Amino acid sequence: MGQILLSLSEKGENRLRTLAELKGGKKGSLSETVEQALEVFEREMSREEAWKRAKILADADIDLGVGKFDRKELYKGKRFGGH
Repeated sequence: MGQILLSLSEKGENRLRTLAELKGGKKGSLSETVEQALEVFEREMSREEAWKRAKILADADIDLGVGKFDRKELYKGKRFGGH
């Protein structure tokens, strides 16, 4: 297990301690809170990257082979092997 020394503003420290208290305020709750925040941050960054890639693909106007069809075809399932 590693140790990291952080410098937080007073407001940031108070927010972190308040969140840690929600975890029960027991020993290790500050570390647990920070680790959980890192997981949330990683998910959010992954989501942002996925949206950026999707936007690049959408803006590139690449033919993905899906083609065009009308709503009636979709409901009848013709497009996807239906009858």
